Amino acid sequence: MLEIFLNVNSILIVFGGLGVVVIFLGFGSGSRWAVLIRDLGVPIGLLGSLIGMIQAINGTLALGSGDGIYGATSVMLLTTLYGGVASAVGYFFAGSGHSKTLLIDDPRRLLTGKWVVILFMVLSWSFAIVQKGPGECTDLLGFWRYCDGFAWFYEPLAAAIFVIGMVMALLKSERGGRAASLSKSFLLSALISVTCGLVMFFAGETRLGLSVAGNGVVMGLFGYIMIYVVTFSSRYEEPLNANLMNWHWMEVAAFYIFMFLAPDTILDNFQEADIQEQILELEARIPSIEADAEDL
Repeated sequence: MLEIFLNVNSILIVFGGLGVVVIFLGFGSGSRWAVLIRDLGVPIGLLGSLIGMIQAINGTLALGSGDGIYGATSVMLLTTLYGGVASAVGYFFAGSGHSKTLLIDDPRRLLTGKWVVILFMVLSWSFAIVQKGPGECTDLLGFWRYCDGFAWFYEPLAAAIFVIGMVMALLKSERGGRAASLSKSFLLSALISVTCGLVMFFAGETRLGLSVAGNGVVMGLFGYIMIYVVTFSSRYEEPLNANLMNWHWMEVAAFYIFMFLAPDTILDNFQEADIQEQILELEARIPSIEADAEDL
């Protein structure tokens, strides 16, 4: 039973990313470790789930069969579970949960740590994206399976919404509050992308709607994580209020996941079982109906 809650790739994505952040930005301080884990556990977990969902849905559409979608969804949601648990633990160890982080007095070391974390994030998420793709896969170096999954993550409309929101935030925000404005614009862009995707989906553009919605949320989350890392321990930027932002990101991600991938309710299951039973009864009556027709 417990094995369904364990997945090596999901563990590496969440705790590997948090580990690098803690090592290069925590600098041996337990308070900073707790703040970093509290603030980034949920976004990293959600980002992993959303990347997995885009891969699962596109793979299902490519194969034309939904047989494996539930199993893929179960694995996909594990990164959200791991990230949520990590953030909860970080919240309690961080104390009162204030959004403002502790300042670091070594600017050069802090800048180096930020560059390392950003580079690691870009490479690790790129690695996760190319694990699956629409074409043939190639084994590289004996352990990396490259499948050109970037094709599923290229969506011009979602990128346009993301860029427009970012430009407006930069133009309208004042110095010292640009990071907070950008983080809010990323959240708004993600919500707009999901809404546009739903409109397209119900208008019959299934694949395009899924792509716009999913990639909009992925871009927004990735942008938010980058903004957090860049402004961590800054003396001049307005705090991002990561606790509140994490709740909002969970709401947007939940809206996206359950609008596009809502599981069957108990009522749906009972109705489907009744329909199947009626079909079986009709099939059982076919021989007698054919026999009556021959007698006539």
